[in-house]
Amino acid sequence: MNELDAAISELSQATRLDPRLSEARINLAQALRKAGRAEEARREMDESQKILTQKANAGRALVLSESAAQRVKAGDLKTAIAELREAVSLDPESPEAYFLLASTLRRSSADPVEVTKTLTRVLELNPRHAPAHHQLGMALESQGKR
Repeated sequence: MNELDAAISELSQATRLDPRLSEARINLAQALRKAGRAEEARREMDESQKILTQKANAGRALVLSESAAQRVKAGDLKTAIAELREAVSLDPESPEAYFLLASTLRRSSADPVEVTKTLTRVLELNPRHAPAHHQLGMALESQGKR
């Protein structure tokens, strides 16, 4: 209400605990602005905009991945690959989009090196992704790398 220092402290703690809380960052920016701390407020608003963009991109990537999965089922691998490439460019932190891309590339007889690199990216993002381990083993074996 009129306790800016307490609000700033609580909101700062919230953003430290979960850096992706864009709403908390926006509220923090407003409190900082009211407290006359314009530069800090601007940084928080910039960060919240970045987070909102990432969330929007992740949503778009999910829609593309789902569309690509349907295209794979229909046998349209070329279009599916294009959609999945766009999905991973929008959300480079999505192991599932990378995995679907690798699986589709493999199914389309794409360059095994590209398949291997894509599966390696899945495992960088999620080292416990068992299907990626399996497919990576198969891709390496197809390259004569036992």
